[in-house]
Amino acid sequence: MRLKSCITLLLGMSIVLLSACDRDFGSPPRPDVEVVDPDLTVVQSSAEVGLSLRVDSPRDVDRVTVDGRDLSFDAATSTWMGPVGLEIGYNRLDVQISIGDESPFADTLHAFRNDVSVEVIDQSVLPHDVGGHTITGDDRGVFYLIGGALTVAGAGYADIIIREPGETRFRLRPWRFVAGRVGHTTTLLPDGRILVLGGAFVGGITTIEQLIFEVEIYDPADNSVTLIPTTGAPILRMYHTAVLRDDPDRVVVDLLGGRGDIGSGNNPEIGIRQDLRSFELVNDTLHALHPSPGPFVAPLAGHTQTAVGANTSPQSEVYFVAGMTFNDTLEPVAFAMNYDDPFGLDIADVSPREPGTIRHAAVRIMDGAVALFGGRGEDPSDVRNTISIYAVDANRWFTVDESKLMNFPARYGLTATAVEPGRILVLGGFDASGDALSAPRIVSFETHDN
Repeated sequence: MRLKSCITLLLGMSIVLLSACDRDFGSPPRPDVEVVDPDLTVVQSSAEVGLSLRVDSPRDVDRVTVDGRDLSFDAATSTWMGPVGLEIGYNRLDVQISIGDESPFADTLHAFRNDVSVEVIDQSVLPHDVGGHTITGDDRGVFYLIGGALTVAGAGYADIIIREPGETRFRLRPWRFVAGRVGHTTTLLPDGRILVLGGAFVGGITTIEQLIFEVEIYDPADNSVTLIPTTGAPILRMYHTAVLRDDPDRVVVDLLGGRGDIGSGNNPEIGIRQDLRSFELVNDTLHALHPSPGPFVAPLAGHTQTAVGANTSPQSEVYFVAGMTFNDTLEPVAFAMNYDDPFGLDIADVSPREPGTIRHAAVRIMDGAVALFGGRGEDPSDVRNTISIYAVDANRWFTVDESKLMNFPARYGLTATAVEPGRILVLGGFDASGDALSAPRIVSFETHDN
């Protein structure tokens, strides 16, 4: 019995020793990289920045490079420091960390460079203050301001206000729409006319009857306004978005979200729509199409939908949508819509802007980058004066430093329009009291063509 116990003990010790010899020590721990300076979530204005990194590792770090350039170790601050060059737009920075004779550890930093400036321009650019309007430009360089209101809950304007090429002012014209609108959309058609859809007679609707189902077309060639017939389900929505489908054989407009009728049959109900609906224009009649080109997305209103694909004409294929979803609480949301996917419309979630906004303005500032201006949060008094840039390739947001926005007033229900490459006209909107402003600003961005 004693011999058996001894053998068992020896066997157990052997197993332990063998296990200890064969134990997998695993991969060495990865060093953690912290950006000490500058704050790379903020848009950088210089072609070269002084980068300071803190590398946390249980072993001594021998070398740190960024895009192949060596950083120097500063023992006083325990940081690796050195100059790093940035190109205009999004920059992906490759970090390599060498420890002993092991293969270098790789990490990635993200930065966005653009020397953004805000220019205050003549207040008389507009004949009156306005918010909740639209601005549409045509191929001749003419810009048309349509609709909007003097207060956030007020009655919509029926005016047509036009800025001709070479001018800086928008001038009120004698032609008027049948219906004054706020929260509508205007779409430039392939023939140069402007299609006006949705909206409401007043900004603060309380009944379905205040929504506008009539569809109008403005023709700049003869300054005519035509009320056109519709078939199928009425539009009945405001604060939605509209995009012209890239289809050479048909004129199809897709409407996404909006505040409007979410009831069924004879039971109308005001709420936030989450549908994507298509309408085809045939011989100046607008037909509601069925089925929908895509699934229900999310309850959205006051969002933006901006072309980011290679084709950036009004008939684009890829769009970036940003806003907030209206569930029990408002939550930031963003997604990409790709009409060019071989399997049909592809909708993919991307990183939303934090904190989220609604009724901001958005415009593509360069290839792969969209800027968002102003907007408000869930509380109507939470009005922002921020400018943020979304880099498509990085799926990341970068904010313009607040020191550059001293002359950029907080507002929502505004418009942002590219009047020249890199020059964005930001116009109108409502302040925290719900009153409209003009507050014209030119926000300039560096482009690859500058």
